[in-house]
Amino acid sequence: MLKPALLRKTLMDAVPQFRNDPDKLKLYIEHGNVISTLAPSLSHEHQYTLAVTIINFSGSVNAVFVPILSWLRCHQPDGMSNPDMRQDAFTYEIDILNNEACDIEITLKLTERTVVSEDDTGNLNARDVGEPPSPYDRHGPFHMEGVNGSEWTV
Repeated sequence: MLKPALLRKTLMDAVPQFRNDPDKLKLYIEHGNVISTLAPSLSHEHQYTLAVTIINFSGSVNAVFVPILSWLRCHQPDGMSNPDMRQDAFTYEIDILNNEACDIEITLKLTERTVVSEDDTGNLNARDVGEPPSPYDRHGPFHMEGVNGSEWTV
């Protein structure tokens, strides 16, 4: 699967705290399903929840949420465009530890396609494929409360 690593890279690039202490950022795949049909190929879709756990985070949660929203726009656009999906495509819980730090648990509902093809010798080849190109691909500086956070590409 491609999306967990792509999101990790986006967050590592966008949030200086993660670059300085990468152990603050943990990603887990939960509640995964493989959706397949009796179509001629074994191509299928993975549906899963990506849990993003951030430990002892200080600063505005928007420093994390804005890069995720930008990433979702490119890598899971139906979570924003489909009214039935957007209600729980991106959810979170925050445990306030003290006046300066919190733990954040984010859940993202994601899907990924795997294309399975057969070569001339009968071997099956599986290939994870990303979303089609998005008109929302963007990169640039991310500023939070007057502080340049970073530059990132989604």
